Amino acid sequence: RIGVMSQILYPFRMRNLVKAMPVERAAYEGLDPNMRTFARDLLEAYSEEVILQVDRVRRRAGRDSLHDLRVASRRLQEALALFEPLLRSGARQKAYRRTKKIRRSVEELRDADIMVNLAADLLNKLPDPEKEDVQPFLLRLQNKAAKLRRRTTERGQRVPGIRKKMERLLGALPPVEPPYLRKIGASFGAA
Repeated sequence: RIGVMSQILYPFRMRNLVKAMPVERAAYEGLDPNMRTFARDLLEAYSEEVILQVDRVRRRAGRDSLHDLRVASRRLQEALALFEPLLRSGARQKAYRRTKKIRRSVEELRDADIMVNLAADLLNKLPDPEKEDVQPFLLRLQNKAAKLRRRTTERGQRVPGIRKKMERLLGALPPVEPPYLRKIGASFGAA
């Protein structure tokens, strides 16, 4: 069953496997061009997704956008761990730490939203006399979530960005051929 396998494999995240594998620090230029292209494309895609989600959360810190930001930052962090041997260590560490900081900046609001959902579900399942006891608790949680949401979207307390750190990291990687040239090259190679 898929559910059982995911429960078994859940603790073994990519970053833990990457840390456990003995990997030599390889020169980015010496790698197979396909691997270089894949690494750069993946890091660019994940960083663009994190930047997009940070902007969404800064505008309106909705439940779905918070979840999407946390998922995107986790994926970027795992990609940074995977390609650690290829990247300059200083720029990679700064980007890695920033992804953690982004997640930490919204975790209190995410936790409050989850508690509001749990309390609302509990309230719906209780008989009427007991609802009166849970209602003030739910109201306090909703007020806390609203306060945290306002704080998250204010200018001084905003979610930190990662754009500059990723530009520095990706700027240190030698460029790869554009995607349209790769497709042309693949079609000539197949002929």
